[in-house]
Amino acid sequence: MTRRITVWLMVLVALGGAWTLTAAQEGTGLEVSGGIGYALTSRLFEVEQGSTYGLQVGYRFSPRFSLGLVYDSFSTTSDVNDYSCQAPPTPTEVVPEGFVRCQGDVKLTFYGVSGTFVISGERAFQVIGAVSAGQGKLDFTPPDNPEFEIADTDISLWYEVGAGARWSRGEHWNVRFLFALRRVKPKDSNAILTTARTYFAPSLQIGYQF
Repeated sequence: MTRRITVWLMVLVALGGAWTLTAAQEGTGLEVSGGIGYALTSRLFEVEQGSTYGLQVGYRFSPRFSLGLVYDSFSTTSDVNDYSCQAPPTPTEVVPEGFVRCQGDVKLTFYGVSGTFVISGERAFQVIGAVSAGQGKLDFTPPDNPEFEIADTDISLWYEVGAGARWSRGEHWNVRFLFALRRVKPKDSNAILTTARTYFAPSLQIGYQF
């Protein structure tokens, strides 16, 4: 935990230093963006799931490159697929009936670092690419027993690469669409996420540059 906190502090210090050094450069500055998405996790969960909610705080080092901290979260709204519902890792534990039927809510939370770069285009319209990586958390809650945590686990590593487009309006506002391929690796194998999985994660964000 201490090492993780140190890494995030180093990132924040680097962002703050870059802000001071490049404050006078045109096209640079602090940027905050937030939006929604719909992670295509049909191999993991039922299609009827909630939207992805994301937040990103970063800094544009130049008109064509930015780096920031990212937070992303989504959850299911229906049963888990039989494909993914596996036997619990500790069979001696009493398992709620809802878990055996693969029912319940699954929530995935991600946080990490993301870099965005311009592939082509001018400020009004740009084709962009993005690379992100970090850690996270998976929580499973069966309806019969909210305290049952046999499938909860940390996400030891997630990373994604994607491409999309960004439209800017005026000096401050922009809209970004990104279609990314994300890889998620659990710290411990569990009944919901038995091994690392890969899925598509499209998103739409609105950003404001200060």
